[in-house]
Amino acid sequence: MDQVPLNKRKTWSRETAFILLSVLCWTIYQNNVGMAEVIIWPITTYAAIAFGLKRIDESEGIWGSKK
Repeated sequence: MDQVPLNKRKTWSRETAFILLSVLCWTIYQNNVGMAEVIIWPITTYAAIAFGLKRIDESEGIWGSKK
């Protein structure tokens, strides 16, 4: 069995974010507004980070001063 280096292991963050976004969409589809108001910010924040917002910020320094 081939060993994968630690820095190349799959984190499943994008897949998890996709599932969480699907849960959010299903909650909205079911017209459960109260629950949607509670879960929208944690899910969208996690999805933005998982889909690359953090990596863009580290390379461009959008949210802070460039080093």
